[in-house]
Amino acid sequence: MKDLIRFIKNCFSSNKKVEPELEEEDIVASGKMELVWDGISGDFVVDFKLIETTEESADTLALLLFYLEKGDLNGFILKALEYRSKELEGSEEYDFHSNVLIKWASMSKKERLGSLESVVSPSEVFDFKREQ
Repeated sequence: MKDLIRFIKNCFSSNKKVEPELEEEDIVASGKMELVWDGISGDFVVDFKLIETTEESADTLALLLFYLEKGDLNGFILKALEYRSKELEGSEEYDFHSNVLIKWASMSKKERLGSLESVVSPSEVFDFKREQ
């Protein structure tokens, strides 16, 4: 487990691209977090499968959730999406992956622009009437 934490830290500290090396069946897992969504309704479920509940497993999951919240795992998530998208038949692969990237970037831009707007109008704080 400490090797996994060291691996994640090394991935963030170096600029090298990390390619997946292990097959799914070769990975020894302490747990699994799954995000399942319905594209039509927008409903989603986040679920965990806990295999190992040791202190080290809790440390690793806490670290991963921290990196997820900060956005540091975005590259890993997008790379996994890219790999899975390549498994699709025909030209759908690039359309889906690209479509997700464009929509995500658009949402991020809208959020950044929205955060620049004032919560309180200056006229609500300052009195602009001239005293005579």
